[in-house]
Order: sequence, then C-alpha cells, then structure tokens
Amino acid sequence: MSADLSKKVGRFYVEGLVKQVQSVPLEIGVAKLVFEKCPSLRDAQAESFRAQLQNLSQVFTPKIKDSGPAEVFQKNVAMNASLALGWSEISGDRIALLPYESTGHLESGQKLLAALQAASPLDSAAYTGVVDAWARTPLPRNALPLGFFEPE
Repeated sequence: MSADLSKKVGRFYVEGLVKQVQSVPLEIGVAKLVFEKCPSLRDAQAESFRAQLQNLSQVFTPKIKDSGPAEVFQKNVAMNASLALGWSEISGDRIALLPYESTGHLESGQKLLAALQAASPLDSAAYTGVVDAWARTPLPRNALPLGFFEPE
C-alpha cells in the first residue's frame, strides 16, 4: 500500500471512530429522553433501535471483522455494545445484548456506559467530559483502550 493510500485509510478509521465516540453518548441520551417523554413513540423507537442494533451486529461477520485493524474493531464494538446496553436499560429489551454477550464484548460496553451514566444529566460540559472519558477508557479483556486522544 502506498504511503498516500495508507494515510487515507488511517484517516478513514480515525474519523469514523471519532464520529462514533461523539455520537453514541448523545444517541443514548436522546433515546432515553424520547422513551420517557414520548410514550406514544415507543413502538416505533423500539423497531428503529432493533433494526439499527441488528445492523451494527454485522461487525461480527468474518468479512467485516477481518477487513480492518483489530484495534479499530475493538473500539467500534465497545461503542456498539454501550449503545446496545443503553437501549436495553432504557427499554428492558435484552435481545440486543446477545451478540456482545456471546462474543465477550459486553464488559467493554459496560465501562463506557458507566462513564456516561456518571455524567448525568448530560449537559454540554458533561458531554465533553464523557467524550473525553470514552476516548481514554481502557477496555477490558483483549480489547485495547479507545485512546485516540491520549496526550503525547
């Protein structure tokens, strides 16, 4: 792979992880707010989350899992697991947890979700702290720390 292509691929992975670390905490917070404040939308919300979480679980297929660096996979799965955990806690729907439980990735999502829950309520200052905490959270087991914002 040429140096230019290598740079582009690296940037693609980093930008994807940064986008995810910025959006997942908000997504969990908004899901909770909608669930609590708009009970008439719960069925539609549940359907939407089930579809989204099913789509995210495709990361475990060999074609996707083996298509990028293991470090990127671990970080992505940890954030996906935190979203599944957040939805499960909000809705009581545990089916979304199965891919993460069966592959041993639930613990990494729990660490991230705990950092989010510690910051409640999620105002703008707390949100920034959560994003920073997620980026620095060491992940358990074979997972690697999110660490893409580590000081040099």
